[in-house]
Amino acid sequence: MSSTQFLEDSNNVFVILPCYNEEESLERLLARFKRLCKISNRSFYFVVVNDGSTDHTLYVAQTFKKEMPIHIINFENNQGVATTFNTGFAYVIEKASDDDIIITIDSDNTMSPYVIIDILEEMKKSDVVIASRFIKGGRMVGAGYRAILSYVASWLMRWRVGIPNVTDYSIFYRGYRAKTIRTVFNCYNGKLVDGKGFAGMANLLIRINRANQNLFFSEVPLVLRYDLKEGGSSIKILQTIWGYLKMSFTFSNTNDT
Repeated sequence: MSSTQFLEDSNNVFVILPCYNEEESLERLLARFKRLCKISNRSFYFVVVNDGSTDHTLYVAQTFKKEMPIHIINFENNQGVATTFNTGFAYVIEKASDDDIIITIDSDNTMSPYVIIDILEEMKKSDVVIASRFIKGGRMVGAGYRAILSYVASWLMRWRVGIPNVTDYSIFYRGYRAKTIRTVFNCYNGKLVDGKGFAGMANLLIRINRANQNLFFSEVPLVLRYDLKEGGSSIKILQTIWGYLKMSFTFSNTNDT
């Protein structure tokens, strides 16, 4: 476990929200976050990364910015998962102190923001906390074929990589200490998330683990409500499958390099 074992309630919480054509979902999600801020004793700061949306996502973020502490990063053209997260992380680590908390969550309103309460509690004894669909109390609702893809990816990564206490490698919903992200960000010259598609989120966990194997990972249960998602999915199936296969053999736990 890291030397910082106890997280004070005074630590700031930075929430990174990657967005691509999420106007309806983002509006509902930010409204839920607004309610969370009112009942929490934490100081929340939100970073909306608009990844070239062609709908009114940017307008929704600008509207809520009048009521909440939101910083908007706007890309005119779609950059993809890696650039979106790397840019969000780069902004936050310039603002955050080492023991502040960074939360990442999808903006499609399929994940309850109130799980952050559980994540922050777990952060008192952890360096990275993952909201997992695959531990007791976690599950997926209305995921269809995506559930099969997620289960296969989870099994493959646990078999080939095997980070202790980690079952869910692909979910966006996580909590990190700012110090952890800053260290790995600098190790990889700003390319903290690498690769195309959603497999980049698994790559991020691997890089964090390899940068400091003394870090402690843990999970809290997540009910993923895919039935609440507005619009279609942006996931590219073949690209995602190939990404996980390539990564699982490149970063196998039998590979010492």
